[in-house]
Amino acid sequence: MTSGTGSPGSSSVPPVENLCLAEQFSGPDVQTQPMNLPGLSLDSEYDPFADIFATGDGGICDADGRPIEISAGIEFGTSSIRLASQIREQIDTGMLDLSRTINMDNVDELFDDDLTLSSVAQRELLSENIEATLLGHADFEEGETGDARWLRLSDDHMKTILWVMKECGTPNVPAFSALRAKQTQLTKELGVWTSHHMSAMGHRFSANAPAETFRLDFANPFVRPHMEFYPEVSSCVSEFWQAGKLLNEDVLDRLQPMWADWTRAKHRHYYVKELARLENNQLVIPLMWYRKDGAIWADAYNVTQEGGVRGTSNTSSESEPCVDLLRVDSSTIVTIRATDLRHNVLDLQAQGLNIQFTQDSPDALKEMPHPLRKIAKGRAMFSVNMMVWSDDVSGNRSKQYNPHTNVYLANLSLPHRKLQQEYFVRFCSTSPHASSSEQMNAVVENIGENNWHETYDCELNEEVMFRIIPRLLPADNPQQSETCSHIGLKGNFFCRRCGVGGKNEVKESNEGYHALFSPGTPRTPQETVAAIEEQLRAACLGVQETVNTLQAQTGVKDKIAQHWISILVPKARELQAQRIRNTHTCDARLRNDHIPAEVKQTIRHELTESIQCELFAWLIQQPPASFNALPPSSPLRNTLRPGDHYNPLLGQRSLNVHRDTPGEILHTYLLGQDK
Repeated sequence: MTSGTGSPGSSSVPPVENLCLAEQFSGPDVQTQPMNLPGLSLDSEYDPFADIFATGDGGICDADGRPIEISAGIEFGTSSIRLASQIREQIDTGMLDLSRTINMDNVDELFDDDLTLSSVAQRELLSENIEATLLGHADFEEGETGDARWLRLSDDHMKTILWVMKECGTPNVPAFSALRAKQTQLTKELGVWTSHHMSAMGHRFSANAPAETFRLDFANPFVRPHMEFYPEVSSCVSEFWQAGKLLNEDVLDRLQPMWADWTRAKHRHYYVKELARLENNQLVIPLMWYRKDGAIWADAYNVTQEGGVRGTSNTSSESEPCVDLLRVDSSTIVTIRATDLRHNVLDLQAQGLNIQFTQDSPDALKEMPHPLRKIAKGRAMFSVNMMVWSDDVSGNRSKQYNPHTNVYLANLSLPHRKLQQEYFVRFCSTSPHASSSEQMNAVVENIGENNWHETYDCELNEEVMFRIIPRLLPADNPQQSETCSHIGLKGNFFCRRCGVGGKNEVKESNEGYHALFSPGTPRTPQETVAAIEEQLRAACLGVQETVNTLQAQTGVKDKIAQHWISILVPKARELQAQRIRNTHTCDARLRNDHIPAEVKQTIRHELTESIQCELFAWLIQQPPASFNALPPSSPLRNTLRPGDHYNPLLGQRSLNVHRDTPGEILHTYLLGQDK
């Protein structure tokens, strides 16, 4: 509780500006000398609440009518208290000189004519409490919230910090201008690169590529030690890499491709599906790396040498020499400790081992060395899991709603407690026009199993390569419906994950009502893509009602496909009117009165199908810029493409949009049943 400003009632107390800093805030005279202020007595029996009165407007004043402000005080974090103790220790030992008598007339002399400290900060330091000022700028270490170190510092904050560092005797403290110049240079050379995009619907937007933000995690010494790349077998699930999604991955190539002993032989890389030898001379082929009980393990196949086998060709003759072939025992999976590996396939080749496999060995394991070695060129390779989501926000600070759609990213190789901090929520893109499906196409272009990126690893102190594998698509329910190309919660088939639902007549029946409490047939991306293609082909017939019926019957409604449907339907109607219904421009056979009506009906049907095929072929070539950028031999030149014609996430093999959109608890339960 502090009293409002008022004129001092006694001249025995010297003006604050005539005291040295130490006398103002830490001198014994200030702490012990009584200050005779009006209305205030230092008598131990004095009740400070005796002369407090309430004003008519709800405020509080003292006996002299001065307003009183009520404050709960400032609670400093542990880092602030620690810094305050260090500053006090510097003052007591004389290392921090605050004994110079100052006033506002010799400010320039105080700061040595180097106004690194702004005038605002100077006056703040010369105000009534320098310790509070220092503490106010001190809590930029990681405190109880865990986010404080990432808060942006204003110019005044930074200048204050530089001044304190100089006063503490820190060597090589840069000037403020030099610091900002170096930050600008580093941002230009190492900052996040923003790319410009145009969606299939013609909307322009800018996006930060996921690789641009994730490569900074490898180079950040505060972040890199927390990254975990291997699935972990654990009795409890508290991190993403401990969940069954990674441990039960059906395509093992999407997991971590290699392992190395980073302390003893960090340049000897062991890849999955590649021959290796254990320290007991047993040959194995690792299939999957994972962590268990703090160590790295691998599931592997044993490999044996078959002696006296003649060549592998079907035309082998008795004259061919006998060679030792390798037989893969794919019937049994063995578990090996990664540290028991001694030689990789390159070592075995250098030792003269003949790496040829028997015909009954799996074909997928016969390609040695691993194809990724050509891409890596001796560099370590990592798979980074990603979570991407989107949400609609307002672009205004005021209450007036200005809709924008934002896309965010998160590195799932980091622990959950880190992902809860604002610093690790990575901004990707925003647009008032482009939908999330359109902006996701910019994300998809930068990720995937075969999209490798270079970066510097501060922990290994060398250049490495990484790829980004999307795994989760969190959002609120309406946004997840768009992510799944789903019609929404108000559709007959209202579930984005399965086919439960139906018309109102079905849902209101006894059987239909009870079926709502059981899961329906799970949706798959392949079925969703097939439903979208069927709608686009129906749109080429020019009948909007047919498209609406298909959407209602399947619960599939894609944002990007809907754009092309709105173009195809009027195009088809226009061509049908020109070639079928308009007597001046229609097919000549339809103007021939000698042709029977049944034959003319067949001709109309053929013309309608011809228009449908023509429009679908036109659709495949849209948008022209994307189509022309495809290689001439690309199979995508003959089919619909994700991102151009429908949801780009449906083309990601590591994602099942219907299963990887976890139910959000806020709107579903917390604001519903729970509230």
